Amino acid sequence: MLGLVLFAAAAVARPEAPVQADAAQLKIGAELRAEAVYRNHGLDKEAGKTVKATTDIEVQHANLVLAGTFAKDDEAAFGFNLRDVGVSPLDYGYFTHNFGKLVSVSMGKMRVLQGGWDNASYEDFTGHATGVYADNLVYDANSPMLAVALRAGGTITLQVLNDKVMGEDPEATWNMTAHPTWVLGWQGEFGPITPLIDVGSYDNNHSRWVDAGIKTEMNGLAASLDLYNKNQVNKYHDAAGKSVGKADVSSGITLNVAYEVKGVVTPWFYFSQFIDKQATDNALGIDDHDYNTSRDANGAFHYDTFDDNGQVVGAGININAVAKGWTPYVAFVTRSGKFENPKHAGESQDKSESLLRLGVLGQL
Repeated sequence: MLGLVLFAAAAVARPEAPVQADAAQLKIGAELRAEAVYRNHGLDKEAGKTVKATTDIEVQHANLVLAGTFAKDDEAAFGFNLRDVGVSPLDYGYFTHNFGKLVSVSMGKMRVLQGGWDNASYEDFTGHATGVYADNLVYDANSPMLAVALRAGGTITLQVLNDKVMGEDPEATWNMTAHPTWVLGWQGEFGPITPLIDVGSYDNNHSRWVDAGIKTEMNGLAASLDLYNKNQVNKYHDAAGKSVGKADVSSGITLNVAYEVKGVVTPWFYFSQFIDKQATDNALGIDDHDYNTSRDANGAFHYDTFDDNGQVVGAGININAVAKGWTPYVAFVTRSGKFENPKHAGESQDKSESLLRLGVLGQL
């Protein structure tokens, strides 16, 4: 789904104080995102090639939500995907047991601590833009795991989940087996200022990612800033056949700003930039390049992959003065980056596309 603008907190990935209830208080809700989207298909434009703009009607998100408490110290939440055929209907789902106010243990399919505040919420469908960094995260947004949260000096969360298998070739990847790995996150509490730090390990502890973010909500203003860094250490072999690791280092920055005129409108602005620096080593035949992979499985140029660099800028307005639970919106988003030049192998070209979105969010 799309990026965070309204900044709803993740329910388990960043736990709040436990809810105390003697009786079950489970509630059923629904989430919807539907829009008309105009695309100029600027990424597909080439010299001598005519590309027509399109306007499509899309239902981009439709979830049934069940959440609440079912015992004094137990909580649960489930999101069921009603839109995508052929994928698991469980978008997320977890159970949490609170051991007093300090410790909680959760199990299920939950939000991985990666991508900072921009990727922290189960309600990310309410946003209208997302950075291309999201296509380069290590895990899917929600993954099966065990999570332990300690509320002391903020909230410290340890997530234990299956290690990532980076490829099918045992000669090119460190991890080829199923075993656990870890993600560790900290969320502070300083009045209206909420910082976070996330550290994750994968590929047999050869690779890491780190997020550092800060969020604030005060007097109608909601803003967040995230810095993202990932060191993916790929496996190569030297002339003697010895395994050596060379790191691709990717980094990004994401800014969200929104201001609510209570009961009327919420204008917002979004900016995200991503870049990946590949390892360079002539002895191993590794060569850095400054363009995105732009070929499909058949080798034809197809500009839908942002794996090297990209920038996303968006602005728009949510209209709050409508029936409760329904939020119409207008959003304008651009995506741009460097892609391989089909006429000059090894060289790059700048390309961009624009999207105009008119739609409605529903939370019932």
